Amino acid sequence: MEFGLILMYCVAIFGLFSSFFFLLVILESRNNLSNPKLKKFKKVTVVVPAYNEEKTIKKTLDSLLKLDWPKSKIQIIVVDDGSTDSTSSIVTEYMKKGIALIIQENKGKGSAMNTGLKNAEGEFFACLDADSVVERDALKTMIGFFEDDSVMAVTPTLKLKNPTTWLDKIQNVEYIIGIYLRKTFSIINALNVTPGPFTIYRKWFFDKYGGYDEKNLTEDMEIAMRIQKHHYKIENSLGAYVYTKPASTFSALMKQRIRWYKGALDNFINYRSLFSKDYGDFGVILLPSCIISVALVEILCAYLVVKNIIEYTKNAINWYYIGFDFQNLFTFNFNWFMFTFRPLIILTAVGFFLGIAIILISKKISNEKEHIKISYILYLVFYLFLFGLWWAIAIYYKITGKKIKWGKNEL
Repeated sequence: MEFGLILMYCVAIFGLFSSFFFLLVILESRNNLSNPKLKKFKKVTVVVPAYNEEKTIKKTLDSLLKLDWPKSKIQIIVVDDGSTDSTSSIVTEYMKKGIALIIQENKGKGSAMNTGLKNAEGEFFACLDADSVVERDALKTMIGFFEDDSVMAVTPTLKLKNPTTWLDKIQNVEYIIGIYLRKTFSIINALNVTPGPFTIYRKWFFDKYGGYDEKNLTEDMEIAMRIQKHHYKIENSLGAYVYTKPASTFSALMKQRIRWYKGALDNFINYRSLFSKDYGDFGVILLPSCIISVALVEILCAYLVVKNIIEYTKNAINWYYIGFDFQNLFTFNFNWFMFTFRPLIILTAVGFFLGIAIILISKKISNEKEHIKISYILYLVFYLFLFGLWWAIAIYYKITGKKIKWGKNEL
């Protein structure tokens, strides 16, 4: 059996095993997905870090002001991280509505969040990116989880706002699946990211264990790993809707994902001690699965590219030759009673319909109304190769030490 075929089987089997496992987790807990009831209003500080956000920050602040929460129990702070546009001027107009503005030199998002922490008065602390908006009942839906003293953070249901282009729609499928996965991971206490758009924390965690790592590319992942390290829980609230803006161009999307994946590599290395049975499903299932899935995709994509280059070179005289030799990847057959059985095709078909089932569950638990039939096809066709490309570049950045920027700040 050729190497490429072995790889295809490894990817298919690992993908199906992971998908079935997490599907069983969500189905087993289907009667326990509701949010705990809010028993008492508590003081919450929301920090909005901003760098050149004049086009979006009004909607962000308007959504915060509309939160169904006592005005005396909420503090909103905008930290302008050295913007060169009219961000500060816009926020100044909101100061008469009780929103505080702090202006600092450009130092990066982590620094902006730490500035917010120093001025936070709430028992609970939240970040909201300046291109995101929250629904009115988000806080009421999330705070009830903190009745459990072991819960240190609660993540929202993160959605894209009005996806329109084909690139938006691919991202939308990814976000919908992310809703399903985030809830599934929370059930087994294995969440590894507390997203920037409106994750809520107990403020004393930062007081005791330090603020944001200002040199970390994915500070939301670093905080989650730190919470897991100290054996606290991260919950997920279905129905606490937060809407964020999709990356509008392929270039912007690639820069975003390279930053995410390079940051993930840094955090996996920095928190390698968490790959242990001492951290339960987080250490023995979630983290190893992340590494294995990336490794399999990278090896498979590299093999297909190299194979295609070799075949193209061999057939250079035939100028019309192009494409991967997928046919040979599906020719490992069993012939039973005149019936040709191709296992890989069967596995692929099972994976396709399993993916549809996961999408349907994701839409149901997130109350998603968007029709995504075509989006799902686009996602299947393009996402694997985009995922492989972004991770390959992130790995290259890690190996070479090439820097990545947030705003003007280089990390």
